[in-house]
Amino acid sequence: AGRTLLLTLQILKNLPARFLLERDPKSFHFIAEAFRKALLNHKERPFDPNVYPQLPDDKKLLSSIYAKRLSASIRDVIDPDLPLHDLYPAQSDTTHLSVMDNQGNAIGITQSIELVYGSKVAAAGLGFLYNNYMSSLEFKDPSHPYYLRPNARPWSSVAPIICFYKDKLWMVAGSPGSERIFSTMSQFLTHMIDGDMPMSTAMIHPRFHCSVGGTLSIEADRFPVEVLDYLQSVGYKMDLREPYSFYLGAVHAVLKCQTNELFHGVAEIRRDGFAAGL
Repeated sequence: AGRTLLLTLQILKNLPARFLLERDPKSFHFIAEAFRKALLNHKERPFDPNVYPQLPDDKKLLSSIYAKRLSASIRDVIDPDLPLHDLYPAQSDTTHLSVMDNQGNAIGITQSIELVYGSKVAAAGLGFLYNNYMSSLEFKDPSHPYYLRPNARPWSSVAPIICFYKDKLWMVAGSPGSERIFSTMSQFLTHMIDGDMPMSTAMIHPRFHCSVGGTLSIEADRFPVEVLDYLQSVGYKMDLREPYSFYLGAVHAVLKCQTNELFHGVAEIRRDGFAAGL
């Protein structure tokens, strides 16, 4: 879902950073609609290709002109032209790790075994479980984009990032969270880059996600009541989540300091994880 994350950032780029960061109810509506439009444009999307054509052209998908058009199409209420139901899987058994070394190498890896214990088969002597990603394919409808056929690809949500600052390696980050990964990472990057927050603050900032069908999952107690009321009034199906919700992913990141030789690593509190150095 790297393309989905990049398209989200391209859409948000069309608004002033101050508007996105000031926590105005309308800004959250704009971000939620950006999530819906970017998610609908996921390249491997599980919608009937006769109704929602698939998108083979990455150049179009990631062009600033296309993003500007999507941004301009956002209305004062939830867009009824987008699907009003959700077809995306809800698995959450995913792991992310971010690694850097002093030689300039960097790895960001997000891996899922789908259901708990995956296929329930371990590799002898190697200590890992095989996934069961075939569960994400369609077995009944041959017209479905994910129907099980030669070279078929299931839905994938992973979007680890490697960031550079003035051509120098700066940060590796990622998150588990199924379809919420791209929205988790876009909020994290917006808080860090536009909001100038420290990495540890950006990753625990109040978070939300909106599905393509208009279900808005939000850490309700961490947002003003007027924001929740406004979002419900413009048409979202509200999914109120607890503070620091497990459901909304968990960023794990490591940053290379630009003024010295030190590294800074943080694993946020929404799920298990830790930072360590050797």
